[in-house]
Parts: sequence; structure tokens; C-alpha cells
Amino acid sequence: MKFFGIILLLAFYTTLSFGQDSTNVEKPVDSLKVTPVDTNVVDSSQVEEVKPTQRFTLATKAKYEGGDSAFVKKVRENIAYPAEARQRKFKSKLMVQFIVDKDGKVRDIKIMEGFPEDTEAEFKTLIEGLVINAINVASETGWTAATNNENQSVAMRKTLPIVFNPYKTKPD
Repeated sequence: MKFFGIILLLAFYTTLSFGQDSTNVEKPVDSLKVTPVDTNVVDSSQVEEVKPTQRFTLATKAKYEGGDSAFVKKVRENIAYPAEARQRKFKSKLMVQFIVDKDGKVRDIKIMEGFPEDTEAEFKTLIEGLVINAINVASETGWTAATNNENQSVAMRKTLPIVFNPYKTKPD
């Protein structure tokens, strides 16, 4: 029985060590799961040609020039940290979700999580606005749309962590 317990512990620690990133670099969430959107939308002129059972699958993900880590870096460079965030010593890892549409434009930016429950609505709105603005600025160039198995550009939902930490930047 003791032997079985030791085997279970070894299996558990082995799983943990393989799941960790030794580079300590934050991994984008969408590298784990891709959620394509608008993949079944077809031009109304092609309706006769589309079979009801036809399924589109994602062939390539939406890409930012230099990768997701380059995008996150560019976003962080464009965040304007207000004095109020420094005074409150507010820092957080915000999970941001957005869609890279079939033209490579970013839309529907939402902060999904990362604010403590006791964050006032006005302060939360301020921070959300700053992060969304930084994402829009960083997204002006660099995105290539995802493609499906028919080699058509499609929209794709992405979720990335954005660390909001005004202590790692110079004051305004």
C-alpha cells in the first residue's frame, strides 16, 4: 500500500514539473484552446453551394507579427497608468478577450476577469478604458486573420493575460 502511495506522489510531481514553464514567461491562454467565431458565416450568394453538413475547421490561428508575447508587450507599453492606480497600489493580471476579425482588425474587447470583488465601478471603468485603448493602439498594425480549412479568412476569439502593474513603469 505504501508503494502505491509513493507511485501516486511521483506521478503527481512529474505531471506538475512537465506542466510548468521553466522560462517563467507568461503563456497566452489561447495557445491552449482556440475558439473560432463566425466560421459558419457564408456569403448569401453562395448559399446553394453550401451543404448543411459542411463544417469549417480552423487551419491557422490569428497571428500578431512577432507573436502573442510581442502583442502583450506592445499593449503594456501603451497603457497609461493613472496616478490613482499608483496611489491605490493597484496591480492585477487581467484576462482580456477580443476577436480578430477576418480582416485582421480587433473588435469586441472585454476584460473577463482580474478585478478584485471590492473594486469600485468608477475605478474599474477607468482601468478597463485604459487597457482597451492600449489594445486598440497596439492592434493598429500586426494582426493576420485566422483561416479555415477552405483557406478563407475567418474571425477568431483570443484570450490573453495583460498584467496591469504601474510600479514597473515611469510615472505619468
